[in-house]
Amino acid sequence: AKMLSSHGIKNARDLHDAPDRWVRARMGVTGLRTVLELRGQACIGLAAQPPAHKTRVVSRSFRDPILSRDVLGEAVASFAASAGEKLRAAKQVAGGLSIFIKTSRFAEGANHYADTATILLPEAANDTATLIGAALRGFGNIFHPGYRYKRAGVMLFDLGPEGGGMKSLFGSAASPRAAALTVACDRLNQRLGRGAI
Repeated sequence: AKMLSSHGIKNARDLHDAPDRWVRARMGVTGLRTVLELRGQACIGLAAQPPAHKTRVVSRSFRDPILSRDVLGEAVASFAASAGEKLRAAKQVAGGLSIFIKTSRFAEGANHYADTATILLPEAANDTATLIGAALRGFGNIFHPGYRYKRAGVMLFDLGPEGGGMKSLFGSAASPRAAALTVACDRLNQRLGRGAI
């Protein structure tokens, strides 16, 4: 805005009338496309828009290997909560999730182990409690003591828009109270920093 204003361009009409060569030199190809769109020439097709995510993955390699079930479970729960936060920001829900844990393939003298658990949700969801509960169930099925875990993650899949998708025959998985709790946690995390709650 400062750059445009310093060259006498104060509104969309001024930008519309700016010479193409000047626009490209100062604003690049994307800026020129914007000006051409202002003039009624379609330059940014629908295919150029980023498609909606089909999966969301939150994972991490640990600096030091983790042996403790509780510590690794806490990391998996944190990844599920973070993935849920991203889903809610995109106004999406997930139909299922996969949890993976693995040791380092390069650690000398250590047995290698890797496994994945997939959980299908009875109803597509994005609330923290549902996602963490499912993630921990899957984690419990694949964790084995005695290994030095170096990486873990959660992948949400079968994504769709909020309010869409199949509903459970036995009622909603997320109660209004759980939804309100999730919103409150998101607001606190935005204010206090990610992972505060």
